[in-house]
Amino acid sequence: RLCYTKTLELLGQEFDVTDNGTIPTAIIKSIENDVASYIESSLGENVGKNPDNPNDTGVKVFIDPSQDLITADGFDLDLGIRPFGYTDYINVKLHYSTQTV
Repeated sequence: RLCYTKTLELLGQEFDVTDNGTIPTAIIKSIENDVASYIESSLGENVGKNPDNPNDTGVKVFIDPSQDLITADGFDLDLGIRPFGYTDYINVKLHYSTQTV
């Protein structure tokens, strides 16, 4: 729910798209970082971080920048969370539909 809520909030904002319907890479990276930070701060100590790597937050978010948001039926987001005490991430692929039901 955290990922869903924050992603929809960020995608609800206005931003430029390229001629082929993709979001510019800089905006994609900003969305990825904002979603990951939101999840990390919301889960707090429940996220497992690698103490040997100061850049390891225990949360990974990836949006393929080649996805066409204008003509496609949606887009995919890859989410990885490493719970505290685990050595591996739990990975989930989320699909956000742009079609109305």
